[in-house]
Amino acid sequence: MFLHKLQTFWKIYRGVHGHLVSPDNLVIFPTNKCILNCVMCWRHGQPSEKTDAELTRDVLLGLVENSNVKTIQFTGGGEPLVYPFIKDAMALVKEKGIYGSLTTNGVFLDRFLDFLEEIRWDEVNVSLDGDFIIHDEIRGNGVFSKATKNLQEVGGNIKKGISVTIQKQNCQILSKMIKVAADVDAKNVRFQPQYPFQTETLLSELDETIAREQLILANHLATALHITTNASLYVVEPLEWYKCEPTFCCHPFISSVIDAEGNVRVCCIKENPMGNINQQSFQKIWTGKKYEEIRKLSTKGEMFRFCKHCNAQTMKTNNKVWRLLRMLP
Repeated sequence: MFLHKLQTFWKIYRGVHGHLVSPDNLVIFPTNKCILNCVMCWRHGQPSEKTDAELTRDVLLGLVENSNVKTIQFTGGGEPLVYPFIKDAMALVKEKGIYGSLTTNGVFLDRFLDFLEEIRWDEVNVSLDGDFIIHDEIRGNGVFSKATKNLQEVGGNIKKGISVTIQKQNCQILSKMIKVAADVDAKNVRFQPQYPFQTETLLSELDETIAREQLILANHLATALHITTNASLYVVEPLEWYKCEPTFCCHPFISSVIDAEGNVRVCCIKENPMGNINQQSFQKIWTGKKYEEIRKLSTKGEMFRFCKHCNAQTMKTNNKVWRLLRMLP
């Protein structure tokens, strides 16, 4: 782990000093289509041309084939397992020796169990936002039982985790998610505040006092059950977005997000694309003028309006890296 962090820091350092190399990580939204209708989803109220968007097979496989990265994460967007060519893409990831990560709602995961073991997939994370009552209120009847059963059956050599969106519906039971993880043999629980897609006050009804008490308890339970979690971070950092003070961003130097419309984005927040892989290669976009401008401004500590939308965990890491960079020549 230390060596990986050191290598990543070295890549950022070289990028800041004009020696840019390929990113370490690609986050890919293969499709915006989904079988669920979660209450907090960005898809509500969006036109069908946006919610039905997905990458073509040739574009996605070309992106993977020509990538020189360490990790590719398939997520959404929508639900990646409804994408018709997801098996082709995942198989290619492993053929190239790239670490493969999948984030899914878990409903269709049972259809992929044998395939995941066959290609020796690396990591599966299922989005779970509560116990069977709360989770089903958020995501739909019967979803909790399907998702947890399917995650439990994922092969033992694949790393398993759950992703929890902190929101007003589940803030009183966050600690329970550690037990949920233990029950399905997941070894990691990642908490993240709900992103306010519609308004900056979306989380105004969240009881932060109760949420923090639950996160403290979650951290203790995770330690006892030998589960890793980021729960302790949000005990001291803002639970709401728009409360961070950014000074630097690592993303333009080490990672990129490609959405279902082909837009290449600096991160999951910034919507103004650096380019589109339907029109030009990722490598040309990565080394292009828009990315170069973003990197130059970041190295000057001149962040953007959208950067204030970043969550506390990411911003804390970015600011720590910035402090280290300023100590070096």
